[in-house]
Amino acid sequence: MSEYFLKITPKGVYESKKPLKEVIEFAINDFHRIKYIVGSEVKARIFDKALGQLWLLVEPIIMAGLYFFISTVIFTYTGQKNMFLFILTSVIFWRWFSKTIDSSPFVLVSYASVIKQTNFPIYIILLSYVCTEIFLWFMSFVVLMIFLTCYGILPSSAYIYLPIVLITQLSITMFLTLIFSVIGTFFKDLSGILYAFTSIWWYMSPGIYPVSRIPEKYLWLYNLNPFAHILPAYRDIIINGQVPDFYPLIIILVVSSFLTYFAFKLFNAAKYRFFMYL
Repeated sequence: MSEYFLKITPKGVYESKKPLKEVIEFAINDFHRIKYIVGSEVKARIFDKALGQLWLLVEPIIMAGLYFFISTVIFTYTGQKNMFLFILTSVIFWRWFSKTIDSSPFVLVSYASVIKQTNFPIYIILLSYVCTEIFLWFMSFVVLMIFLTCYGILPSSAYIYLPIVLITQLSITMFLTLIFSVIGTFFKDLSGILYAFTSIWWYMSPGIYPVSRIPEKYLWLYNLNPFAHILPAYRDIIINGQVPDFYPLIIILVVSSFLTYFAFKLFNAAKYRFFMYL
């Protein structure tokens, strides 16, 4: 593997470009690093705990049951078919997003000793964190599939559109994770603010009620929320077996991908200043 150098300029520190063969070798090495870190994180958080696996599977059911009770008993809303599945689907996909965002300020801080003492690539830590949360979401998705089967709802041809919705949500998640992981390195109390922010965002999204419940005069404002389109798209595909409305999803994907690109730029520019705050 050929050597590469860091170029120090008044505007910052930059890595010189590498040949394609070396880039591929780095990508393979990075993949194995990410795989190892994800395996270690999942083992520590889930499989090394007595109730880790059980809680991972039961938690979304408990949360969905709580929201089901609030919506159907307290607010007496029963106008939605398969209401519990409606809520469970929203909870499982939303918690993937919210749990990733809420903990993002701690991503780099938790690896402070590794970052300071070694030349370990910081972006590997970030990607490993996102991949870990994706794996944990997939475990919850298995629970959803079991409930769907119990309700007699089997996978349909509409599932071929599911990756598009997943990529759209992942793009938003990556953008916010990058931003908050950088900010959280400098401001240690950001996590509490994010938890309040995502909690409000959840209730402002159609997770326990349909979009049709929003007054028409406020609908234009409500539709600015990306999850006003993402959560219904999941339910259209998974529960109803229908093709979702892709026009707003494509707009969200393009905008969030554009923002993610600049977030990576910001992350790359700030990574050499992390050492003073970790």
